[in-house]
Amino acid sequence: MPLLHVYNPDTDYALAAGSHNYTPPEAIRRMRARNALLPLSYMGADDALLVMDADAPLDGNNDARILAPGSLTDWSRFTANPWGWNVTIARYLRKNCPGIKGIPDDASLERLRLLSHRRTSRRFLSMLHMRNVALDIALPEELTDEQDAMEYFMEHGKAFFKAPWSSSGRGILFADDIASDLVRQWVHGVIAKQGSVMAEPFYPKHLDCATEWFVAPDGSASFTGVSLFEASRRGKYHHNLQGSQMDLWNRIGVLDSSLIEAQRDVLQSVAAGSYSGPVGIDMLVLHNGAVHPCVEINFRNTMGSILIDPSDKSLSI
Repeated sequence: MPLLHVYNPDTDYALAAGSHNYTPPEAIRRMRARNALLPLSYMGADDALLVMDADAPLDGNNDARILAPGSLTDWSRFTANPWGWNVTIARYLRKNCPGIKGIPDDASLERLRLLSHRRTSRRFLSMLHMRNVALDIALPEELTDEQDAMEYFMEHGKAFFKAPWSSSGRGILFADDIASDLVRQWVHGVIAKQGSVMAEPFYPKHLDCATEWFVAPDGSASFTGVSLFEASRRGKYHHNLQGSQMDLWNRIGVLDSSLIEAQRDVLQSVAAGSYSGPVGIDMLVLHNGAVHPCVEINFRNTMGSILIDPSDKSLSI
């Protein structure tokens, strides 16, 4: 069945809100509109693209596969395929694309919301530790008390504080050269809005990379490739680097099949019964050559996943 793609990069913010009526910040909405045509670069010939925003840059683009809300009376020939799922986009599609297939029920979306919390990274790392992977990487801590967070800051100095739901480096505070009162203010705001804050040590990185996956409805996880990207020292995403899968694998330089298999086993355990779809596991290669095998997990499309050419068979794991 053809897919109906929707670019909704605000999905992590909507997960944080947990509301059917969430409205993203204007800056995020403008980004959504500006990049609304991104799915044209990877969707199938029979698929279609739903553009949510009236100010999306459509001038001169006459692709008949680009659709507006309400442009069809029967959407039942499509299966919905947003960038990421949450209750807001589910409600939007039910309202604007009546009859469309593939919208998860609210119980499934709540399981995804909980799975997308950054505490899942702690669980993932803990399970890797039990497989003797990444024993030198400390587990992130989830803190619900502002004072506990400040004590963590005083103990570690250089530390990352992260909002439980956020993306692309937003919602991250690298507390290395920031006054303690500003750290306290930031932590207070995150705990007030999202109930907790995640804290983890600083690791001197050499590069940022990820493994990309697809979790099938039966819970099995298929490795689809690797991605290599650049991010600031404070964790803000800049852009992905392109190349064949073998080229990217060699540029990363330190991955091996045993790590891939360990990630597969843990991902299948973590996602079982809660999620089916694309997954990206962000990692770090450290200056000493060690690998941080799970900085965060994205249960949605990623810029790395959409750049993988399905016909690229240069890497076989």
